[in-house]
Amino acid sequence: DITVRVCSASDIACDNPHALGTTDADGAVSMDVIADEQRYLELEGPGIVPATSWNNGPPKSDPFAEMIRVLSPETFMLVENLVRTTGDPERGHAGVQSNDCNGLMGEGVVFTIDTADDATVIAYFSEQGFPNPNFTETTKDGRAAVANLPAGPAVLTATIAATGQVIGSRSFYSRPATIAYPACVAADPDARCGSARVALLTA
Repeated sequence: DITVRVCSASDIACDNPHALGTTDADGAVSMDVIADEQRYLELEGPGIVPATSWNNGPPKSDPFAEMIRVLSPETFMLVENLVRTTGDPERGHAGVQSNDCNGLMGEGVVFTIDTADDATVIAYFSEQGFPNPNFTETTKDGRAAVANLPAGPAVLTATIAATGQVIGSRSFYSRPATIAYPACVAADPDARCGSARVALLTA
């Protein structure tokens, strides 16, 4: 019973959702989405940490499917322990992932967020699937967890660690006590891109 709203990217509080739905027993919901502008999905419900998913833009097919990770408070606490920090309720969090154009995980990518400060932690996942704040770039797992990002507008940038080449960026909004999944806009269609392409998870 997760409530899903389709929101215009300019409506940061989602006060005027374009569509509203509730997931079924399989965690799925079907809705009409905005086809001619940037948009995001807002997810709230019992037993999950609120989340937003910032898509690349207008859908490339009709119909299309979008899979989004949602975490229980218990799983979120486990992630806190692994990244050795405590979530600040006045700050937001994010989950990012590097993929190539074939959907394969991207290794050797660095994520930066323009509003990150000394309290922000970026922890790249090990190949075994555990976030480690000592890592400095993506492993073959391709993912990173971001904790305690200041609330407000933010820009995610993905670069290749070995060369410093920017391969994508994405504007999104960091909400307090909410996990954002900003999908990265590729600067090069053949390059790897930081994105949130994850399966539904309620654990």
